Amino acid sequence: MIYSFLSQEFNQKLGINPDFSYERESQGNTFYFYIREGVLVVEEFEHCYDDKDLVKEVKIILNKGDHIIADSVGGLTLIKLFKVGVRVSLLDSELVGLPLEQQTEDIKTDIIYSLVSLGD
Repeated sequence: MIYSFLSQEFNQKLGINPDFSYERESQGNTFYFYIREGVLVVEEFEHCYDDKDLVKEVKIILNKGDHIIADSVGGLTLIKLFKVGVRVSLLDSELVGLPLEQQTEDIKTDIIYSLVSLGD
């Protein structure tokens, strides 16, 4: 199964057709991924000043060969996913700058998006 935690826009741009897709409720919200008792737990938090509120929690039972696509995953979680045999792809945005003489306030840079895949 392919699990995507990117926006629908990125799924389309990157040609991803996930079996399960979850998009953040708000642009400023963040995801936290961790493994608890063999289950991947995904929590979405809304940050408001010094507080953070849990918006939603998703629990996923993973199988060897599954594929997770996300913006970021913590290092220890990534290692645990590899041990289970899960492939992980992370969104990479490469800033391609114009030569200094061509940079204006209107045209600064283009951003190229791709996936960096880790695992089998």
